[in-house]
This record gives sequence, structure tokens and C-alpha cells, in this order.
Amino acid sequence: MRLCILGGGLAGFSTAAILSKYNSDLQIKLIHNPSKQALAVGESTQLPIQNLFQFLDIKESEWMKECDATYKLGVRFQDFNFGTHYFNPFGKSHVDTNEWFIAKDLCNLTPDQSAFFFNPDQAALLHYNKIRDDVTHSYHFNATKLSNYLENFARKNGVEIVKDNYRDSIQDERGTIRALLCDEGTHFADYFVDCTGFKALLIGNAMGAEWISYDKTLLNDTVFKAEIPYKDKDTELKNYTDSVALKNGWCFDIPLWSHRSVGYVHSSNFDTSKVIQDELFKLYGELDYQEIRFKTGRHKEGWINNVIAVGASYGFTEPLEATNISATLNSIFALAEALSKRNLRVTQVDRDMYNVRNAETLDKFRFFVEQHYVLSLRDDSNYWRHIADNINWDYQTASDFNYQNFLKEVYEKRRYGHEDVSALAVAAGQDYSCLSKDKITNFEFKIDNFYRDVNTFIDHASKQLTSYQYLNQHIYDEN
Repeated sequence: MRLCILGGGLAGFSTAAILSKYNSDLQIKLIHNPSKQALAVGESTQLPIQNLFQFLDIKESEWMKECDATYKLGVRFQDFNFGTHYFNPFGKSHVDTNEWFIAKDLCNLTPDQSAFFFNPDQAALLHYNKIRDDVTHSYHFNATKLSNYLENFARKNGVEIVKDNYRDSIQDERGTIRALLCDEGTHFADYFVDCTGFKALLIGNAMGAEWISYDKTLLNDTVFKAEIPYKDKDTELKNYTDSVALKNGWCFDIPLWSHRSVGYVHSSNFDTSKVIQDELFKLYGELDYQEIRFKTGRHKEGWINNVIAVGASYGFTEPLEATNISATLNSIFALAEALSKRNLRVTQVDRDMYNVRNAETLDKFRFFVEQHYVLSLRDDSNYWRHIADNINWDYQTASDFNYQNFLKEVYEKRRYGHEDVSALAVAAGQDYSCLSKDKITNFEFKIDNFYRDVNTFIDHASKQLTSYQYLNQHIYDEN
């Protein structure tokens, strides 16, 4: 079977690398135009990024140094409720997380202490910016450098990499694409994977897939992105992504090995670019920045006929919580599974399975991101007042993790039972109680034991290496 990937970037080269290892019978060609810069906002990741490196059998010592990578143990949020901050640590909780909402009212605990209730070991490491062996982590990395690394991996695995510029597609009477017309030649294949980003040249333009916008609830559409050199690397190179809410959105601060990657993710509809720029400069100082526009939403179908969309060509939430690389990998592995179930023979049930799986995944990520805004108490700008009072969060969705079910969990069951601890961590960090105080009865919580355990983990964490020291010792060896 001949499979042609249109577009490079992280989506395209990840697809090429994974499929080339998943099934050696595939004849894979990737066409890309290096002069067209791929979207490179996604330098922070969630835990599913581990699936990529584990499947490709690539060790950290082999790729991290090549990609300016650092470890990420969680996310810090500041001022989503003005004047507060909290951590969302990676890893599973070893307690009934709903008990937090009782304990915090009984003992006057604050949102910044919630991470220690859910995952005290990880929270202590985040608090002190320390790392030890065998800690639960994902990564920060330079997306362009990782794309280049995966391009070389795919080429060694037999993928044909062609530099060419797409012009049009040749379709038969049934709407199936037979070939791609490019400046330097015509490329025939049996299946075509669209990794052309927001342009969606195949799934959108050629196939006419319907676009389902998220922009009524996810308001942000622009990033002002910049690089900041380290002044004190040992203290500034964090083991987490920092997310700071401002009046028109929020800023990320991602610690790569060579520099800090910062950006203001915002809506362009509530204030002028000058005002938004001044907000960015007030936080980080004056700096040169790149303006990147994006749109939120997804196509109704990600697989039509013989065209499969992967990455932003299928859909995109927004950079908050770094869900989009996870969604991309979910699509790639779903495609690999569909192609390999019956020896590269595909029918409508496989296309439907891909479409249902990807719609559910991205819609789930949509509400997870929205939850940070749903539960905010900010009202200090037109942007935050609109979020607080004017958004209809009740919309049609492919995921059972949604606003309606969130409401029912709280008012009917007096708990928040979603299996994703991260969702609970957001509710706790935003100081939203899922339990009415009239339900707090017969609950045994010993506050002295809580503080004793927290102090034990803090004491242990304080003795570990800083993020910079650990990376320098285990990956970069610059001494």
C-alpha cells in the first residue's frame, strides 16, 4: 500500500516515524515545503508524549539534547482567580480526591495546598523546582528540532522525504484522491494523510469536511511568542510550565535548555494589539515577538474516502494545558491501528471508528481547557466579564466529559467523579467546591497528619537536585 503524507512539522514527521515502524509493508512518502514554517506553539506536553518515544524505542539520552528538551512535572497556574496560584501535578492520586472539598472547608485549607493533598510527592518537587529519578514527567522541547529529529528517524526507516510545493489534487468520479499535483511532479498513492495544519488542504479544501468551531467558548485566537535568555539558569529553568492569566488571556513560560519560550495567548476581540502588547511587556519587559494566529475547533470528520487528517488539519483547542500534541498522537495511533487490523484493508467501519475516537478525544480536551475559564472568578476586564456572564457552555459534544455532566456530578451526587485527576485539580485550584457544606458530616480528617506528611515530602524534595542540575548531570553534561 502506498501512503502519502502532505506536510511536515511535528504532525507530519511523527506520523511518518510511527507508521514506518508500525507496519513495514507501507510504502510511505512525505511531501513538505521547508520554506513554509510549521506551527510551533506546542513546546509543552502532557504524559501521552511518552507513548511516542516508547513506541519508537528512543531513549532520553538520544533525543533530549538534540531538541533543547527539559523535564516537565506539572503545570503552575496563577491569577485565573486573581491573586491565587496552584499546581496541577502529573501522576495519580492515592486518595479519594473528592475528599479535598470537605477537608478544605473543615480546616480552612487554601487552593495552593490542594496539590499536596492529591499528590504530595510530586507537589513538593514542583514547589522546590527539584527532580529525582523515576519521577512522573513529560517534556518541554523545541518543536522544530524534534520535527527534524523525527524526519531523520523516518528517513532511516525507509520513508521517502520529498521537498515540493502542493498545488492541487487529482480526484476520480467518487471524490477519491488519486494523486497530488506539486511544482516538481505528480505523486500517486492509495491513502493521503493531511498534515497541512490550519490550512487543511486535503480534508478541508479537497474533501470539503465540515468545520465545527470552538470559538464561542474558547475565545483565544492569537499568540505573541518570544524567547528570553536565562539570567540565572539554576533558578529560572523550572520543572513546570508556568501559566499566568492576564486581562485578555494568559501567558505561558516554557523552560527549554537554551532559553525561556514565552507567549501571550489571547483574544484579539476585546482590546487593541497595543494594549495586549503592553500587558506582555509589563510581565516580561520589552522584547521582540512573533505573532501567530490560530483557530479553535475540529472537522466533523477526520477521515473521508482515502484522506485522513492528523494534527491541526483535523482540529485544535488552544495552547492551555498542552493538549494538542496528545490529540495528534491519538490520531496517529488510531490510524496505525486501523491500517493494521486487517492487513491494510480498510472499510467504512474503520473510518467511522477513527472519526468517533478523534471527535471524542478533542471534545474532551475542549471542556478540560474550558474548565479553567468556567470556574474563574475574574471580572476585571471585558474579556473575563464575557467569560463569566455571556458564554453558553452547553453545546453538542462527542464527549461525556462536558458541562452538563459536570453540573449533574456536582448538584446530584455532591461530588466530581471524573476519572481524570487533572480535572479535579483544576476545580480545587480554582477554589470551586464540588460539595455543599451541608453534606459535611462524619468525616475524619486529621489536619496534623496532613501537615506532617507534607513536611516529610518537602524535606525529601529539598534535598534533591534542581531541574537545571539534574539535566546538566544526566543529559547535557556542560561542566
